[in-house]
Parts: sequence; C-alpha cells; structure tokens
Amino acid sequence: ELPLPTRILLSLDQFTQDYWNIIIVSLIVIAATFYRIIKTEKGRYEWHKLILKMPIFDRIILLLYFLYMPNAKKKAKIWADITRMSKEKNGKLPSVIKYALIF
Repeated sequence: ELPLPTRILLSLDQFTQDYWNIIIVSLIVIAATFYRIIKTEKGRYEWHKLILKMPIFDRIILLLYFLYMPNAKKKAKIWADITRMSKEKNGKLPSVIKYALIF
C-alpha cells in the first residue's frame, strides 16, 4: 500500500483530470465576483482592511501600492481608506503605515 501523502496526491491528480473544466469555470467566477466586489466602495474598504491585517504581506502590498501606482486618484482612495481605518483605532495609524511612509 502507498503512503498517505502519495495517495492524496494521486487522488488530487485524478480529481483535477476529471473536473478540470469545472475548476477553471469556478476560478473565473470567483475572480469576476471578487473584481465586482472590490469595485464598490465598501468592498474596496473591506479588501484594504484585510490586506492591512496580513502579517507580512501588508507591508509589501502597501509599499507596492504607494511606490508603483501612477494614478493619483487611486492613491487618494487608498489613503482615505487607511485614514478611515485609523480613526476606528482612536486615530492611531497602524505601524505598517508608519513603516510605509518612510519610503
């Protein structure tokens, strides 16, 4: 009998071969839904809030937003979300924001 990790891998392989079309359609639907949600003001706010709660990725993503985003309007929207979140925390900016502002 094969070891458990090998059996799991073989089962996953078989599942992917049998249902590849459903997997692709599901990924497209999830991506489209996510895109539509983050286009709303509340959805964008919640997404930014989630990003800022990620332990390591928050710094990387925040720095990329501010360093490489050419559109000033988008930067202003992100900054508005950040300041609104800081007001929810008694006016204190999270440490990741302070770190990102150094650059």
